[in-house]
Amino acid sequence: MGSRRFELLMSFQATTRGGQYEDATISFEFAQWPGGATLKSSATNFGGT
Repeated sequence: MGSRRFELLMSFQATTRGGQYEDATISFEFAQWPGGATLKSSATNFGGT
């Protein structure tokens, strides 16, 4: 059986303490193959300071 892989990407707007909006992105990548599996995740925000 071969490997399996899926990605989950979520984007949303977060409000900072100053009342400004920021775009934030969270992504998860899951890979599975005979003998093991990995999970990678990353989070990024763009924009306001």
